[in-house]
Amino acid sequence: MLLTLAAVIAAAAASAPLPPLASPPSPPPKMYTCEVVSGTGYCVPATAGAKGVTLSSCQQTCGHAPSPPAPPPTPPPPPSPPTPPTPASNEIAYEAPFAALALRLKRVSISSAVLSLTGVPFLIFMQGGGSGIPAPGQLAVGGTAVLAATGSTAALSYCFSPYVHSLEWISVRCPTCITGDTDGGGDDSEKEEDTDGNAEKDGIGSTTKAAAEEHRLVKAKTRNIFALPVETIFDPNTDVVYEGVAKKTNRPFCNFIAKGVPLYVHPELIQDEELRLLLLGTGPKKGGVVSNQGKKGEDEDFL
Repeated sequence: MLLTLAAVIAAAAASAPLPPLASPPSPPPKMYTCEVVSGTGYCVPATAGAKGVTLSSCQQTCGHAPSPPAPPPTPPPPPSPPTPPTPASNEIAYEAPFAALALRLKRVSISSAVLSLTGVPFLIFMQGGGSGIPAPGQLAVGGTAVLAATGSTAALSYCFSPYVHSLEWISVRCPTCITGDTDGGGDDSEKEEDTDGNAEKDGIGSTTKAAAEEHRLVKAKTRNIFALPVETIFDPNTDVVYEGVAKKTNRPFCNFIAKGVPLYVHPELIQDEELRLLLLGTGPKKGGVVSNQGKKGEDEDFL
């Protein structure tokens, strides 16, 4: 009896229709507001708490798509102050006529010295006692060859190291080199009498002009014992000594010293008369008076 009742209940439940499933709630529509930018309306999403309308209603009201205009372009930055003009490229003031020859001699001398230092010991080691010459004799001959090769290289470097291959003007900014008087060079009594302050303005202008000017230095190029370039930068007005350099350096080729470095140039090849006067003490002075005093008869021209 119980089984029959349970079967009837199950059949009734299976034949009864199932209730429909509840669908998820749809999200609320996105609301827009009309904003006016530069006299033109645009539809933008409504912020929280603001009363908005649907997109279609907003487009009908404003008459534009819901996209705000692009931000205005960023104004260009103000023009930078004009930079001072770039100084002209360095000017070659002197070129040695025998620079290539001196460099070639140095390279040949260095090569012979290196070959002697490496080849002579190798030959002595390879010969050993088979040559019939005793070891002291071999050492004496090898030492003489090595000494001759290295000694000639050292002597050549001692003679030709001062030989200047080129002189080049270089321009540098040197605020500390300003020698102009800040008072404009005027008399103190005149400045006191000048009630308008013109003397003071002239002094400031003179200092500014001196600061803007470029300080010119000289770069001398030489070669060391290994034929590598050596550059010596000096001020020809303050760093040069040309009196008695032959006795100070005891070098066969030296006619002036710059920053303690002995140097030699061909005087007749320096076209700048003022530079020749500063380096060698011979040539026209600034006032236009020709002066040949200084190193006359001290050194002979390089042959």
